[in-house]
Amino acid sequence: KQRIEVLGTIQTYYKPNRNASAQVPPDSTWIEDDVFRIFQGHYNAQIGSAALFDARVSYSNIDFPLKFQEGVTQQNTTELTTGNQTGAAPQSFAFFRERLAGELSMNYYKAGWLGADHDFRFGYQYGRAVSNSDADVVDGATVNLFEGEPNYAILYNTPVHTESRYTDNVLYAQDSITHGNLTVNLGLRYQNTQGILPAQASPAGPFSPARSFQEQDAISWSDLARRVGVIFDLGGKHRTALKVGYGRYFHQLSPDPIEAPSPNNLGGTGVGWNDLNHDLQFQPGEEGDLLFTFGGSSITSVDPDLRRPRTDEITAGAEFQLGHNIVLNVEGIRRWGSQLLATTEIGIPAGGYTTTTAFFYVSSSSVVPMAITPNDEKVLTLQAQVAE
Repeated sequence: KQRIEVLGTIQTYYKPNRNASAQVPPDSTWIEDDVFRIFQGHYNAQIGSAALFDARVSYSNIDFPLKFQEGVTQQNTTELTTGNQTGAAPQSFAFFRERLAGELSMNYYKAGWLGADHDFRFGYQYGRAVSNSDADVVDGATVNLFEGEPNYAILYNTPVHTESRYTDNVLYAQDSITHGNLTVNLGLRYQNTQGILPAQASPAGPFSPARSFQEQDAISWSDLARRVGVIFDLGGKHRTALKVGYGRYFHQLSPDPIEAPSPNNLGGTGVGWNDLNHDLQFQPGEEGDLLFTFGGSSITSVDPDLRRPRTDEITAGAEFQLGHNIVLNVEGIRRWGSQLLATTEIGIPAGGYTTTTAFFYVSSSSVVPMAITPNDEKVLTLQAQVAE
């Protein structure tokens, strides 16, 4: 017997004013216009009376743009005291994600072998993922006002085009062994994952030159996961069973740890703003003091001893057949994670920081520094208002 299944679907999602709120008017929102494409194929065939072959393939991709509103050319402007925005959205994005996955497996049942019945399953899995991201900012700058007066600007390294790739190769085998009232499930899973930053480039922008980067290896992991489970049928009548098991599960990889060391990320600098022509729009030459930097040409590196995050799990329980197709299952689970990922600052020790006072504007959606000092007249006025 053979069976073939094919599935194809294309889905769209359109949101003309994403992120709209009392502080974000329609001009400052995104146009979200997503397209999802999914294609799958499945084939299986019974081989004799004891074996089943199974093959699966799946391809999907997603276009996920967050676009500026058409005809809006003013730089994004935020009034720090209220959070109100005008002009275009702060940034625009275009995300593309693609995944190809396939699996070949074989099930084989062998009765009475080595004193027990065996249900074997073994197979191979392949996965490849593509992640492309583009970011842009109107005029490469967003500006911030304090009570209507120029405060500071953020100058971005846009346009930015970032790419990452990863591949998975998996081999697995398992055996369900039954002898009398006892069933033992054994499994092994080997997984090799390679994550790279392919050769890529971003064009020149108002505040950044054109740049290009060679291919860079980011992640290379090989792991072996073991699983075991035991089921004991009390009385041999399939009415009460005791169960215990242990398994190790390695986490699937996202683009984040691959792209962390990329020198081609979105970034920029915050600068004081001298609005020389009083038009409330930033032009080159109006930069004040440097306030902060972020992102861009990354100094982040991947620890060569980094290992794939994993979860270990122990389960124990009992299952009771109560009759009338009613089953009571009581189970306890102990689960813990290890080798979890984190970003740490290794260049500056804990004692290497100097305590200082800074002022931030805090809204429901952002926390941004303000280019003012503790003795600034506006700060003193706000403190007096709070005291009253």
